[in-house]
Amino acid sequence: NVGEVVPEVVTPLTWSVMEPMGNQGVRAFLRRMGLSAPSETALFGRFYGRVYLNETRLHEIFHAFYPSEIGREVGGLRRWLRRLRAMPGLAVLTLRAGWTLVSLPIELNRFVRRLHRQIEAEDSGDSAPPDPARLLGRVDRRQRVDREGMEVHLAVTVMAGLTYTLLEKLVTAWRPGPELLAANLVTGLNGMKSAEVGLALRDLACRAAATPEVRDILLAHPPESIGPLWGEVSGALQETAAGREFWSHLEAFLEQHGHNSLHEFELAFPRWHEAPAYVLAALQNHLRADRVVGSDEVRRGQLAVRREAERRMRDALRWGVRRLLFETSLRLAQSYSTHRENAKYYFVKAHGRLRQAYLALADALVANGLLDEPDDVFFLTQAEVCDLVQSRMDVAEARTRVGERRAAQSYYRSIEPPSAIEGLPDGRHRAVLADPPSPSVTLSGLPASPGRATGRARVVLDPACSARLEPGEILIAPATNPAWSPLFLTAGALVTEVGGLLSHAAIVAREYGLPAVLNVPGVTARIRDGQLVTVDGELGIVQVLDG
Repeated sequence: NVGEVVPEVVTPLTWSVMEPMGNQGVRAFLRRMGLSAPSETALFGRFYGRVYLNETRLHEIFHAFYPSEIGREVGGLRRWLRRLRAMPGLAVLTLRAGWTLVSLPIELNRFVRRLHRQIEAEDSGDSAPPDPARLLGRVDRRQRVDREGMEVHLAVTVMAGLTYTLLEKLVTAWRPGPELLAANLVTGLNGMKSAEVGLALRDLACRAAATPEVRDILLAHPPESIGPLWGEVSGALQETAAGREFWSHLEAFLEQHGHNSLHEFELAFPRWHEAPAYVLAALQNHLRADRVVGSDEVRRGQLAVRREAERRMRDALRWGVRRLLFETSLRLAQSYSTHRENAKYYFVKAHGRLRQAYLALADALVANGLLDEPDDVFFLTQAEVCDLVQSRMDVAEARTRVGERRAAQSYYRSIEPPSAIEGLPDGRHRAVLADPPSPSVTLSGLPASPGRATGRARVVLDPACSARLEPGEILIAPATNPAWSPLFLTAGALVTEVGGLLSHAAIVAREYGLPAVLNVPGVTARIRDGQLVTVDGELGIVQVLDG
C-alpha cells in the first residue's frame, strides 16, 4: 500500500508533513488496540528520497499478540505457560478491536463534518490582503484537520484488511463452488466516493457523446494543449449553448472531485482543478468507445453479481452459527471496503487544501522577497517555512537549502529504487534486489478482482497520457490511485506492479467488475505495448500470447 500511494520521490515539505502524521497515526492505532507503542516507533522511513515501510518493526509489534507466535522459541510446558499468561492481553485486544469496528465509522463522519465546517468557515471569511503570518495560521489549521484525517484513514485501512481477510477465509471454507469468491461479495456497493469519480466522469462522457458538436470539440484538442484554465477547450465550448451547458457540468465535476491528483500525497503535485488535462484525456477515452456505458448500467451489473453471490452462500449455509458468522463478516467487509475508500477520498481532499494553503503562503513569500519562486516552498520543511516567515532563517540560507535539495531530488529520481532495504549488524544498509525476471510467458501476481479478459496490452506510466488507452485494452501500470479510476471503465482488465487486496486498485476494480491482477513484479517492463495478453483475475495469472 505504501508503494501504491507514494510511488515516487517525495519533496522535503511533503516528507516533513507526512512522516510525523504517518508514524503518529500508527502509534495512535496501536494505543487504540491496547498494544505497546513506544514513542520511538517509526514504521515509515525515507531512503534516497523514497518512502519505505519498516516490516521488521511491524512484525516485532504484532507477533507478540498472535497465539501461534507466543513462546515459539521454547518448547513444551514453558510455551503453554507463556500463552496462558498472554490470554488476558488477547482478550483485551479482542474487545478493543470490536469497539474500534463500531466507533471508526462515527469518527470518519466526524472528520468529514469538521472538514466541511472548515471549508465553509474559510469560504465566508474575510478577504484581507495576504499576510505571511496570517497565511501560516491557515496552514496550521488545515494541517490539524489533515492529521485527523490521516489517523482515521490508517485505522480504517487496517480494519478493512482484517474484515476482508475474515470474509475471504469463511468463503473459501464454506462456499458451494470454487468459482464463488469473496471479491464477488464486496462489489456493487453504494456510496463509495472514489468509485463515483470514474462513474461521474463516464456520465459526463455520455452527455458529450449525445451532442456531436461537444464531442467534436473534446476530441479535437490533445490533452497536452490544455493549460490550467482549459485554454482552447474552454473557449470553443463557450461559443454554443450546448457547449456552455456541458461546461457547467464539467465545472461541477471539478468542484466536487477536482482535489484528486496522480500523486495525491505529494504536496508539490498539481490537482485536477489546477491542471485538468487528465480529465480531458479520460473523457476522450470514453468518447472513442463504440458505446459509452452509463454509470447506472455499471452499477446494476455489479449489484447483480453481488446479490447472486450472497444468495448462493445463504442457500449453502441456511441458519445456524455459520450463517450468523458469515452475515456478520459480510456486513463488516462490505461497509469497511466503502469506509476505506471514503476515508482516503476525504483525506486527499484535506491534503489538497493543505497544498493550496502552502501555495498561497509561497506567493506571499515571493512577493516579500523571501523566496525566488513559489514552488521553492516544497524544498523546505514545514519547520523551515515557519522559521522563514518568523525571520529565524535568512533568505540566503533558504536559497542555499532549496538549491541543494533540488539537485538531490533530481539525483534520487535517476535511481531505480530497490524493493527492500536490509539493515546490517554494523548499522549500514544494503539494497535487496529483486530476482531477475523469468523468461516465462506466464506471469503470476495477486488475484484481486475476478474475471477473465484478453486484449492488447497498453503500458501507461502516467494517466495524463491516457488518450493512448483504447477501449478494451489491458491496462498495465506501476500502481494506481483514485486519479486512475476513470481508466478502469475503459480498460478490459488491469495489471499492476504494486498493490494488495485492499488497495485502491483492488477495491475499485471489483466495484467496476474489472478483472485485475496486482503485484506482478516488473510487469511494466516485461510486457510491451500491443502484445496480446490474457488476464485471469481469479487465478492471478497474466499470459502473454504473442511476441
